[in-house]
Amino acid sequence: SFDKRYFQEERLQTFSQKNYLAAKVHYNNLIVEEKNFPVKEIEKNEITNIYIKDLINFAKHPVKFYFNKVLDIYFEQEEKDEFKISFLDKYLIRESSFNMNVEEVIKAYQKQGKFPAGIFTNIEKKEILKDIKRLHNNLTKFSITKEEITNVEFSMNLENSKMEEKRNIFPNLALKIKEKEVKITGFLPNVTTKGLLSYSDSKLTNLIKVWPSFLIYSTLPMGYEKRLLFLKDGKEKSLNIGDIDHYLKIYVEYFINSHTQISPLITEWASAFFKKENSVIEKKNNFNAPFEDLYSTWAISNQDQIFKERGFREWGEYFNEIFSPLIGEKE
Repeated sequence: SFDKRYFQEERLQTFSQKNYLAAKVHYNNLIVEEKNFPVKEIEKNEITNIYIKDLINFAKHPVKFYFNKVLDIYFEQEEKDEFKISFLDKYLIRESSFNMNVEEVIKAYQKQGKFPAGIFTNIEKKEILKDIKRLHNNLTKFSITKEEITNVEFSMNLENSKMEEKRNIFPNLALKIKEKEVKITGFLPNVTTKGLLSYSDSKLTNLIKVWPSFLIYSTLPMGYEKRLLFLKDGKEKSLNIGDIDHYLKIYVEYFINSHTQISPLITEWASAFFKKENSVIEKKNNFNAPFEDLYSTWAISNQDQIFKERGFREWGEYFNEIFSPLIGEKE
């Protein structure tokens, strides 16, 4: 364990960065579940095989990914919100709507106690049904049926692509990074020949989250339209990426580097990183994380630690390079 003086203003800096973060979580009174806490520091050159699901989770929330995947630390909420169904359960209900009667799915979740009590049950139910209706209406707008939505697999040691029921299988992607071959394998979800589906809207913050998925999707052969289709607002984006291999490579390098230096690209700061005003550094202090997101709360509460080695402006310049094809897509 660590002396509390480490977490005061004049703290000693003679400990492992990973152990420091873990202990700081404890002293900041955030509830943490530790699972096989790693002592060994990860070497970036050890990462030679990357799973697509890790890239997806990293893009959605780099801080959460760092704690969960790198440190094996999970923040827990003290209490469940009694007035709302969880985001995860909403997602699972929405996914089930493609293959099952949504009313029956909702009834099953109610029996499991997943819905709030009283009048809030109907409020949440109406909201979910409204979202699902909008989702299906936008699929119709894009002329896509639920049968056309599939997962594409990138498989290790496969020489030629092949087609199986409901999915295509392609050889793994391979990149040369610092004289080492890095392979990308796994499943890319929500693929259609008419574009890659996203269940979000088309704001910049969501473009950033779907960026690695779209880069991987863009490596698919002819026959897959290089479009992003957003089911929440019904909009589409046809991005002129240019050198796909280049942007995939610099994103993967960013992903690998973020195993040893936590990335601050959380939703609350995303737009500010891409602005050019001189006041952008001061603006970072004005963002508030949503109550249910303890990872963003931690980041906002520990800005000095996050921006110690690389400042806010330097991170912004770095992100502008990584996401340069998206710069013209700001909100």
